[in-house]
Amino acid sequence: MSWQIDFDPGDAEFASANRYLSSRGLETDGYGWAEAINHVVCQYHPEIAEELHFGDTEEETCVVWVESEQTCAQVMKVVWALLNK
Repeated sequence: MSWQIDFDPGDAEFASANRYLSSRGLETDGYGWAEAINHVVCQYHPEIAEELHFGDTEEETCVVWVESEQTCAQVMKVVWALLNK
């Protein structure tokens, strides 16, 4: 079983967070978001970093999937924190 988070970072709800990512030198597309999520997880939650899969990410969609419900919950917290920067 796997759990997946996917979203279009071009949606209006991401405008503020995209400005934050851009100020950090990241693209505000799916790849930039994947990079940001991976960076935060590696820095603050290294114990789950190797569980993240970004292989389905595209320019218009960020996709993160994991094989653990607990890891998914932690990734959701990371995404939520980035959205509220």
